[in-house]
Amino acid sequence: MIVELDNLPEHTARKFFQQIISGVDYCHRNMVVHRDLKPENLLLDECQNVRIADFGLSNMMEDGDFLFTSCGSPDYAAPEVISGDMYAGPEVDVWSCGVILYALVCGHLPFDDDSIPELFRKIKMGDYTFPKNLNPDVKHLISRMLQVNPMKRITIAEVRRHPWFVIDFPEYIATPASAPAIHTDTIDAPVLDPEILAKMVDLGFNPDETTSSVAERKMTKETVAYQLLLDSETRKLAAHQGFAAVVAARSGESDSDTEAPSGMGSLPITILFSYLIACQQRNGVVKRQEAKQSNLAKTNGAWVCLCSSHPKKY
Repeated sequence: MIVELDNLPEHTARKFFQQIISGVDYCHRNMVVHRDLKPENLLLDECQNVRIADFGLSNMMEDGDFLFTSCGSPDYAAPEVISGDMYAGPEVDVWSCGVILYALVCGHLPFDDDSIPELFRKIKMGDYTFPKNLNPDVKHLISRMLQVNPMKRITIAEVRRHPWFVIDFPEYIATPASAPAIHTDTIDAPVLDPEILAKMVDLGFNPDETTSSVAERKMTKETVAYQLLLDSETRKLAAHQGFAAVVAARSGESDSDTEAPSGMGSLPITILFSYLIACQQRNGVVKRQEAKQSNLAKTNGAWVCLCSSHPKKY
């Protein structure tokens, strides 16, 4: 886990952060907000690439609709979340990513206190300081992400264009302009990839239900799993041949003589879709629900610790 790392060089912190933002961006483009981003939920594979895990508190976003559940880990929760205000979704993940970035480059949390009320006060006031020797560019990015006012907070798209973020940004985790999202509106029904469908069957999915769900663009666990597998295969191809080759392959114009560049690994951001599928069980759409798996959940206006057999109110 990333939480086990300490004293990261800036270029290593940037590499991890680029992968984290790429994964969060993918979630948001597919109308999923994580709501519990923290180092403990960021896993590293054998190649030291990030995997975003634990979608137990995630939710589906709908245009014009708001979320209201106060959930997640207090040290990484946005001011509007701990205040019980309504929020759209992406902006709270941006705040959490800002806290993660601060921890990666500074080695400690921006908001930390033994007293929960004092911790909440610091978060609501945006009361934190930077080490004196920190890179001004990363300071600027963090300060934009940790804006107390969500309307002034930087967006994921703006993060991806920030001067500090784009340094040494690898193409194979860049989001192609034509990257598909689950929520798309086109006239023609999608044509299913037989290899992806075969993988779905191997995972225990019913092929008829999968075909029907994807063709009709239903928001079900079958559609989510299919789209994630398809995106994974697309990005693996992009890692070897570049996005132009992916587009050509999709349009039937691939060049059989194209060679993959050496030294390119497989997809560095693979969201663990089993967690997301678990969140789709109720008629394929995650309903708003009170937090049941978080360390702290808000009940009747009080924050309750759920990690022990004797809940403690704050």
